[in-house]
Amino acid sequence: MKLKKPIEARKLILLDFGTLALLIFQMRVSGCPYLQRYVEAAILLAAIGENATVAVAGLLYDTVDDSSVSIDYILKTFGAGVAELVEGIR
Repeated sequence: MKLKKPIEARKLILLDFGTLALLIFQMRVSGCPYLQRYVEAAILLAAIGENATVAVAGLLYDTVDDSSVSIDYILKTFGAGVAELVEGIR
């Protein structure tokens, strides 16, 4: 995924590391890694030409429901655009 601004890439790294570490090793009932569908969604969105805001929202769309990350955290960390998309998908 090619991000237009370097700061956008750094914001991805700021995701709650404790939550991310748990999700990396968590498996779905199907046996697939938990994060696989979110990474695939973000890659697909970037591949079809969506901007970084949409791709990041694709990566984070279930984060609020499946972790301790709040919509306020997403707003403060990733901005209003990502937060609005994540909230809209919920």
